[in-house]
Amino acid sequence: MNKKASTRLNNDATLSKLGDIYQNLLVLEECLKMDEGDKIYVETYGDITKIPKNDSFQMEVKHHIGSKKLLDRDKDFWNTLKNWVENYSKLKDIKKFILHTTAIPIKDTAFHMWADLTVDERYNKLYSIGMEKKKREKQFRHLYNKIFAAEKEIIVHILSRLEIHHSQQSISKLKKSLKTYFKVIPNKNYDNLIEALLGHIFSVPIEEPHTWVITYEDFDRCLKNLGARYANETKQPMIATFQTAKAPNPETYHNNTFVEEIRRIDYLDAIPDAINNYWRTNTTVAMYYLNDPVYLKDIDIYKINLTDKLQSTKKPKERACKTQTKEKQIEMAQDLYDDVMAWDAISFGSIDPNQPFFQKGIIHNIVDEGNFKWKLGEKE
Repeated sequence: MNKKASTRLNNDATLSKLGDIYQNLLVLEECLKMDEGDKIYVETYGDITKIPKNDSFQMEVKHHIGSKKLLDRDKDFWNTLKNWVENYSKLKDIKKFILHTTAIPIKDTAFHMWADLTVDERYNKLYSIGMEKKKREKQFRHLYNKIFAAEKEIIVHILSRLEIHHSQQSISKLKKSLKTYFKVIPNKNYDNLIEALLGHIFSVPIEEPHTWVITYEDFDRCLKNLGARYANETKQPMIATFQTAKAPNPETYHNNTFVEEIRRIDYLDAIPDAINNYWRTNTTVAMYYLNDPVYLKDIDIYKINLTDKLQSTKKPKERACKTQTKEKQIEMAQDLYDDVMAWDAISFGSIDPNQPFFQKGIIHNIVDEGNFKWKLGEKE
């Protein structure tokens, strides 16, 4: 692959990722606006769908870097309208169809002053756009034909409820605007609170039945819990997004040192939890703390202190096992493992409270790095 193509692919991936982040911030904003009984569906009927008692909507989100004009043949609009038409049977009771875009409509296009147009004017303007045939219009023509092949009353019904929320703020401004919901949260904790709330939203479809729906009641409990924790000026809790998640492809860890050390004490039943906690901890660090030099320094000190505690806990076990049989030594090593896994999670640096899954994962990292072994009755 040449350098130019590689650069383009990297740029495309970056733009796609920014679009995902932008959409997720909008999901968070809509969750913050929910009333009792409301539900937010993500990637179910479309990008974002709200099903409340009264004011339901289906929103498609289009994020662009820099300035972009919303022109008559804009693919975002036509593709969105096609999807709504094709899925009309599932969406016919929706009160609003919203195209949320950072693009800007200009004069002399069908989208200029869209909110002031009657439904007949909207239909006629869109229909007339396709009356002109152009040489390079394969994508547009496909979308146009799909839409106007549907019954007119379906198209009219959607257009009557279609709102174009254009010229929307950039991703950085959107994130900054969410601060109005968190006036009691210290500025230094704001980013971590947003990450924690997004993490909760991401975790929703992990559990059975894997549907991405956020209820008012669930989000309200999460918001109150995290809000109380992050209101502290000097301390912040360990982010617990992955505390119940399971490691994907656990078999990829079977040759890791920390797994082998558990095998050496014949404690096979402990391996699945060990792999999960190892993955949960490393994923948490990678997602939330990897670019925080203060945190990384704190965790190095935390690992040193945990290693010292592990060695201190093991020494009396070593003395006690010297006269024991090999079978008894294995049993004592398993007891050592269980005792360590039952330790209360120790706070470190600015992290308070810590989470048990995280401390267990750090211990498995210590073992994986060769700085501790569970087996008794042999020299380190």
